[in-house]
Amino acid sequence: MGIDLSKSDLSETQKYQLLTLLGQYRQAFAKDITELGCTKIGKHIIDTGDANPVRQFPYRTTPKTKEEINTHLDEMEEQGIIRKSMSPWSSPILLVAKPNGEKRVCVDYRRLNRLTKIYTQSLPNLSDVLDTLGEKHAQTYSVCDMRQGFWQLELDEQSKEKTAFMTHRDECQRSLETLKTKLTSAPILVFPDFNKEFILHTDASGTAIGYVLGQHDKDKKLRVIAYGGRMLRKPEQRWDVKDRECLALVVAIKQFHVYLANNKFHVYTDHIALQYLHRIKESTGRLARWSMYLQTYNFEVHYQPGKDNVCADFLSRIQHPENQRQRRLSIDEIEATYTATDQSRKETNQHSSVIQPVQSKQLDESKHESVSAIKALTEADNQYRNADPLLMMIETTNLTQGRIQAAQNEDEEAGQMLQYIEQNKLPQDKKKADVIVRESNHYVVSNGILFHHYYPRGKGHLSDRVIKQLVIPKALQNDVLLSYHDAIIAAHPGIDRTYNNIRMKYYWKRMYSDIEDYVKTCIECQQGKTNPHSKRAPLQPLPATGVFERIHMDILCNLPKSAGGFNQILLVVCPFSKWCEAFPLKTGGAVETARILYNEIICRYGPCRQILTDLGKNFTSNLVKEICKIFQITKLNTSSYHPECNAATERQNRTLATSLRMYCHDNQSSWPDYLQGVMMSFRNTIQTESTQYSPYYLVFGREPRNPIDIALIPESTKGLSKDAESAFKLIVDNLTHARKIAKTNIEAAQQKYKTQHDKKVEEPSFYILDKVWLYCTRTPVGLSPKLQRKWTGPYYIAEHIGEYTYRLRKASDDKILKAPVHANRLKKFLDPKNRPTNPPDEVDEDHDLNPEELMDMPEILDRVNDTIINHTQNQVGKNNQNDPTQLHKDKQPSQNPNPQQDIYDVERILKCRKRGNIKQYLIKWRGYSSSQNTWEPSNNIHNNLIQHFHAQSQSKIGPLIRVQYTYVSSPLLRYVHTFSNQKDELPIDEVPIDELPIDELPIDELPIDELPKDELPIDDLPKDELPIDELPKDELPIDELPKKNYP
Repeated sequence: MGIDLSKSDLSETQKYQLLTLLGQYRQAFAKDITELGCTKIGKHIIDTGDANPVRQFPYRTTPKTKEEINTHLDEMEEQGIIRKSMSPWSSPILLVAKPNGEKRVCVDYRRLNRLTKIYTQSLPNLSDVLDTLGEKHAQTYSVCDMRQGFWQLELDEQSKEKTAFMTHRDECQRSLETLKTKLTSAPILVFPDFNKEFILHTDASGTAIGYVLGQHDKDKKLRVIAYGGRMLRKPEQRWDVKDRECLALVVAIKQFHVYLANNKFHVYTDHIALQYLHRIKESTGRLARWSMYLQTYNFEVHYQPGKDNVCADFLSRIQHPENQRQRRLSIDEIEATYTATDQSRKETNQHSSVIQPVQSKQLDESKHESVSAIKALTEADNQYRNADPLLMMIETTNLTQGRIQAAQNEDEEAGQMLQYIEQNKLPQDKKKADVIVRESNHYVVSNGILFHHYYPRGKGHLSDRVIKQLVIPKALQNDVLLSYHDAIIAAHPGIDRTYNNIRMKYYWKRMYSDIEDYVKTCIECQQGKTNPHSKRAPLQPLPATGVFERIHMDILCNLPKSAGGFNQILLVVCPFSKWCEAFPLKTGGAVETARILYNEIICRYGPCRQILTDLGKNFTSNLVKEICKIFQITKLNTSSYHPECNAATERQNRTLATSLRMYCHDNQSSWPDYLQGVMMSFRNTIQTESTQYSPYYLVFGREPRNPIDIALIPESTKGLSKDAESAFKLIVDNLTHARKIAKTNIEAAQQKYKTQHDKKVEEPSFYILDKVWLYCTRTPVGLSPKLQRKWTGPYYIAEHIGEYTYRLRKASDDKILKAPVHANRLKKFLDPKNRPTNPPDEVDEDHDLNPEELMDMPEILDRVNDTIINHTQNQVGKNNQNDPTQLHKDKQPSQNPNPQQDIYDVERILKCRKRGNIKQYLIKWRGYSSSQNTWEPSNNIHNNLIQHFHAQSQSKIGPLIRVQYTYVSSPLLRYVHTFSNQKDELPIDEVPIDELPIDELPIDELPIDELPKDELPIDDLPKDELPIDELPKDELPIDELPKKNYP
């Protein structure tokens, strides 16, 4: 065994006896790891309760350290100490130096240890051990140390996965290289066969698109010909799901045009709406252009669930590298090649004889955009990865003097001013001509480019200073705003700063208004900036009920761990009497919480009627729900991240932490020793801000006694009743009187606080299908909260649950958020699509939720309609200023099926006007003649209805599905699909104008003699009916003349 006793003080006999003893138990000693044994006494259990698995990434190590770790791991695996695992747990591994200079493998289990329950075992006292040696008259002492002691105790089978660790070894890299090779070579990748039909799989996510071209082989197995994909640009990321999915299809077909132009192919997508792409006969914007482009190809669209569309789905979610050699496809290219595509289909296919093997090193990158997205996993573009992020974020433009001059000539306002200054030509419209002549003194032309003279006034400006501003035509306004607001060197300034920066160099009419709209609708500003003028919703205090009628529960976390293993406090409060109970917790889990609720609350005070908690897992567990069900308790939950609803416990938590701080600041882990004493003080203290009684008195009907009271106040029987019945009656009377007064005091305190709170509030104006941002304070691990955007989304309002509580649906994937959200955490989403400076190609003519999408989502329609009905029942009689019934008191709608509800259908918006700063819309009510049309302010009309009106105004092509909006006692909307082919069955708003009866004609189509006076154009009004501000000065009354024009 190699034991050296030469330097020992033992005698030869003792040495012989020792070596003989060691020889007898040779199997108990191990020279190295190969001789390690394993105890059979028991197995070690790692008890983590119901904690979620901990998964940490490996620490970075040097190549030499990694090599040494691999050597140890190979040896341990060979001896059966470790094995390969697919565990969800993972801890980082590291190498630790021993005192003798050797290295040993160690795993960092600190996070696992935090979740592990501690089992305490008393060790024998050292003095007792030494005393036993004295009894044996021991003369020689020695020490035996366990060799790799932990490795000789086997783990319980369920505990083994918790000890897993992760390593990056050569075999991992070899596996990745093998995967690359297999995915980009035969038999996965094959040659195209132009005698077979092609299969195209497409998919789109919120950040990228992906597509795969393939064919079936002779065994009916799908083989890949090429992969493709690219990242979405910023405007494309804001498109709805339908447009992104259609973009993926269009880009894929353009990419694989040489394969698909003369062959029939099949498209598989997980977006069912694309099946109706060929059926769109009337549409506008992108869909119309794409539909025309796709009509030149022969293909069928098939729906495939997302779980089966794996490859395209993967390609739409990875980061595609920017490669300068790959020509990025744009929508302009698609439109430009539309006519060429039709011609190419007529040509004879000459590609089959020159197709090269489609392998990773032989792909022609000039013809394949992002030729292999799989290849992007391993062959990263070093230039892209190492590029300076500052240079990547700076927006550059290719504006030239020639382009600016051409854009000014094409612009209506700038072009007319140029023509007048250079050629002395004026437009035919007299009003426009007068404006041009009046304003021409402020303009000058230099080298064919129009400039505007600006004369700044105020402090800091010279009286004769003139700033020469370049006149920006509408086509270039978005470029200027992008550069002065969105670029990295602009840093998203506010409205006034952006305006002041731009006006020192540039000018266009209504510039401040356009800048205001642009900044307000900036996605980054809406997400990253706190709204300085945000107002909270009105306060809604919970009604005062009775003692232990309702209890509030909450947990005070992150306390120092005590000697008993406690690190949390469960606080239970009766909001009426303010009686509170506090219990120390070890885990805060559902079982521990439910046990305290039953044993300490229900069994002591009886079951309450309601329990109010937050959305913590320990409170929403099935165990707590079952207890509530057994005792018929109504379980109430606060909305997410809205602790104000549970203010009774939140305030008590703060007071409790402050009180404990007074006693255990030196030894913080001793806080459980002071907990019940602090609770006693809370129960004995008079609540001066609410009930004016102590919780103890409201529960027991007498004042509490402190220890000093017993010593100082003599016992007295004066005033006490001699018989039990009288004493009982006195206590009951006192309790009844005190609780009645306490209820009055609570209600008065609540009203006082509500009055103070509601001084700066406003009623939330969120309706079903409104698009909103959600305020979220949670910061992902590893990120700084100071740099994290607080507003997430956007989301749709899916359901109105309570007075100011909503359920949201994510706009990107239509997923419903489980937890309800309070109105204080919401703000309206301002859509950049509605910017007046948007170029025509970026204006989305569709409203937020398209009718084509609704065809494919009947469950959303049902949910919206059900929500509207429920919400209507709660809203009848509220917000009369927004209720159309207040504008039609003399009308009884003939189509109202329910006389208890005033329901008026908006047939359509006829016209738009502006009165002061308020936009108004002329509403045609369904079932009423045109004489009963009314002008409604824009804040009375749902945004989707307004967007639909403007979309219809921009194009005479109507949608396939007509959208009907309905007012239901508040501006909510309901979608109804109506189809009709017979002219006599057409709705009134679909009948051609020349066939409409005179009383059904829109105002803007009525003959001039049929128009009401208040609807006549200003030029057609008689002079005695003209507004005072439209009369010529020489006809103004003397008292209406400006002072400088007085005779």
